Amino acid sequence: MTDFDQASLLDALGRKYESGDGVAQSDTEALSWYRQAAELGNAHAHLALGIFHESGRAVAANPAIARQHYALAADAGMPEASLRLGRLLKSDQGGPADLAAAARAFDAAAKAGMPEAELELGIAYDRGAGVARDPAAAFACFQRGATAHHAPSQYYLALCHQRGVGTPKSDVAALHWLRLAATGGHPRAQCALGIAYLMGKGITADTKEAAAWFTIAAERNIAEAQFRLGMMYADGVGVKRSDARALALFRAAAAQGYAAACVNLGHFFENGRAVEKSIVEAERYYRIAADKNEPSGAYNLGRIAERGLLGEISLSEALEWYGRAAKSGHSLSRAALSRLTEPAP
Repeated sequence: MTDFDQASLLDALGRKYESGDGVAQSDTEALSWYRQAAELGNAHAHLALGIFHESGRAVAANPAIARQHYALAADAGMPEASLRLGRLLKSDQGGPADLAAAARAFDAAAKAGMPEAELELGIAYDRGAGVARDPAAAFACFQRGATAHHAPSQYYLALCHQRGVGTPKSDVAALHWLRLAATGGHPRAQCALGIAYLMGKGITADTKEAAAWFTIAAERNIAEAQFRLGMMYADGVGVKRSDARALALFRAAAAQGYAAACVNLGHFFENGRAVEKSIVEAERYYRIAADKNEPSGAYNLGRIAERGLLGEISLSEALEWYGRAAKSGHSLSRAALSRLTEPAP
């Protein structure tokens, strides 16, 4: 028996123990057989060992060792290993980030027909990460991935059409790919499709359809969808008005750091809408939003200080908050600054 045949046999035993095919499933046994196969140069065994070490399956997680195994498998022509190696290389997991090496790994996997790698390579070209920024090349990568029915690539291709990246702007084309990505289960595409229906981008506006897509994306924990759906419930647009439902959605989005949702929670507490009225809680949420550079958060803090809603009036504090928001172009804050600083006629 040749070393190659023996390596294949050892790898096959590792696969059986990993899946529980004809034997009791055992990650520990699988790891042992994969190690023996890898020592004889089996590429799949190196890939498997990389996955085990990256995920911490049956061993302590060690992305540095995972990189080594992925590199050996990638050199042997395994596209999945190239993809996984690229993802580790573009981060600082297991060693310093190397964006150029990551892009080369993604390119190798993409040329082998992996749409996931086309997506990664497209993002690299779009951002100029490890390669020269090239919108046309990014568009081409996303298009190849999209035509392979890869929902994330379809979403990014839609964004290219929407923003005119590597192709002329087209809301109609963007909608086509958004719909495919959304029906394919991509949560951000589902949210974006909801926005398209809400705004009438590339299609006749339909608030009920928008709410339906926001609901799907919100259930998948997309903060923007939670916020927008909350707005619809708060205003009774496309859905039956429900302050309680709006409050729950704003809370969910705020928990993920969505600043505009924090502002809306502040309004709910300030006005006692679906909750017990509390200026203290309102101020807390406005401050969270302001700390995230949301100008309306800073504006509301200025308003609270100017009116003394938490105690004494403080015009100096109000001016500070209004000024901070005005720098971001917030029109109400600019008007407030003018009102407080310009001399009376």
